[in-house]
Parts: sequence; C-alpha cells; structure tokens
Amino acid sequence: CALAMVITTGITPHPNGPGGTKLAKSALGAQYVLPHQHFETTQQAIEFLLKSNYHLVGMETTQHSQDYTQASFPPKTAVFLGNEVTGVDTQILQQMNSLVE
Repeated sequence: CALAMVITTGITPHPNGPGGTKLAKSALGAQYVLPHQHFETTQQAIEFLLKSNYHLVGMETTQHSQDYTQASFPPKTAVFLGNEVTGVDTQILQQMNSLVE
C-alpha cells in the first residue's frame, strides 16, 4: 500500500495556493515529494479519478459502511475524506464504489 497522490478540493489548503505556507509547516517537505493536484469542486476530482479508472471509497459512517480493516482495496483506490464536522456530502457518497468506516 502506498500513497501515489494527494488531491484537495474547494477551500482545503494546498501547495501553491491559499494556506500553502501553513501547510508547508506541517508537511515538513512532503509537499515536494508527493504529487498533488487541486480541484475547485469534489465533482471535478471524481470525474478526473473515474477517467483514470480509480475505485472510489468514501470514508464515512453509514448503514452501508464496512469496517476498513475488513475491506479490500484495489491497487488504484481513491479514498474520500470529508469535513471534520459534516463528513462526506451525501451526493458524493452516492458516487462511491464502496464505503468504509
């Protein structure tokens, strides 16, 4: 298991964008090692990942979520993490291939 890229959306701080200085303090140089891409909307990120044949996994507690330790993740998997208060938007969850918690 390895992380291939970090994708951010919306107002999330990202390298070369708003909050980049604050991010650099906590990333400790990782922003130069790991590829990153930013999209204005989560929907744009989903479309990009689907075109690249990624399996989309939403990390959210729902009636349909399975324990992440029991889930299998294909080699090209994108995990969607939500806002710490509101979680992953329900419209986004509907587009996921699977849900874990």
